Amino acid sequence: MRPITLANDALSLEFSPDTGALTGLTAVATGWKVLDRPHLGLSFKLIVPKGRRRNNPVDGERQALTSHAVAADGRSVRFVWDGVDSLHAGHLAIRVEMEVRLEAAKPHHPYTIFVPRGGGAPGLAIANYQYDQPVALKLEIPGQDLAGYRFRLIDDPAWKSVASGLTLPPRSAAVLVPGN
Repeated sequence: MRPITLANDALSLEFSPDTGALTGLTAVATGWKVLDRPHLGLSFKLIVPKGRRRNNPVDGERQALTSHAVAADGRSVRFVWDGVDSLHAGHLAIRVEMEVRLEAAKPHHPYTIFVPRGGGAPGLAIANYQYDQPVALKLEIPGQDLAGYRFRLIDDPAWKSVASGLTLPPRSAAVLVPGN
């Protein structure tokens, strides 16, 4: 049976028609198969208290899908499971409905600013998602003097000064922290 497919300008999602589990995730612009091993696909998780056992797990990827309906625009799907099976509690008369919707693609800001738990100067994680183009960056963190910051690329153990500039290779990332 063919997978259930949703797509927008940025992503293509594939779901199992048998279980509703997410079995494929592809970046449309690059063709990168982010999830390319269907057997690792997951779905919902429930913990159902029943009888003396408070922890009766229900794994969505092990449930038979009752029905599904894909929207006319191909950007959302509604899944229904009428009754689920728990490893320890057996069949449970629980109806699960789930809607998955892909919104219109929006610009992604490929950075995160983090502050250490104990306080102190913030750090910065930056990613370059471009498939084949490096990105040269001019960095500013309001209220911070970046002359005292250093960075390293994820695939290079050497720390470098931010003063020397920062160019991220394609499909790479860097972390910036205070200190020399």
